[in-house]
Amino acid sequence: MGALDPANAVVVGGGFGFVVMRAGRWAFLGRAAVGVAALALLMIPWTVAGRLYGGAVTIVARAALPDPDTGARLQFGPRAGDATVADPWQLPVSAEDPASGQLVATVLDLRRSGYLAWAVYAALMLVTPLRWPKRIALLVGGSLLLQLLPLLPLLTFFSGRLPVTVFELGTGARWVAAIAYRSLVAPPGMAFAVPTLLWLLLIGVVDRALARKLFSPASIT
Repeated sequence: MGALDPANAVVVGGGFGFVVMRAGRWAFLGRAAVGVAALALLMIPWTVAGRLYGGAVTIVARAALPDPDTGARLQFGPRAGDATVADPWQLPVSAEDPASGQLVATVLDLRRSGYLAWAVYAALMLVTPLRWPKRIALLVGGSLLLQLLPLLPLLTFFSGRLPVTVFELGTGARWVAAIAYRSLVAPPGMAFAVPTLLWLLLIGVVDRALARKLFSPASIT
């Protein structure tokens, strides 16, 4: 596409080559404005969005996490008799050891653990100059990958760091989970870095020409 192509510049004014308009630059600025507006809307902590995202995390966790080897199982949501958590962005997670009866209950911060990264990725994909079928396919594929982020704190803390162990991971697997959590989820800035890198990677896979334009300093001048 020519949306980011400086060749779209219209030059008038005799030999001085005075540039009065660069269509590529205006197209870029328009896309950027749409992306910022979309991200601002997605960043608002809507109650319904928190409940939907919490439900998605629960489904993915139950499908993707390994079967517990200890007899203890994770339970998502308030336990029977517990008060409902007022903040929909705090997902209650608990585990009980059936042998000792010991119970551990905590909450998963849905925004920090994965939603903010997804919001950044969705806003980027919304303004990516690709045909809509490709955009939707990349949005779905990237969203599934980013849904793995909230699993990292669960694996890290319920594999021996808390009084109730749910996942019996080997030493190497525990180290991998802990490093991934500390590098991809725990630092606040990674909520922006991870989805941006994923976006660039997937764009490079499906459209190398567009990726070269995005990486070229001349593409927005």
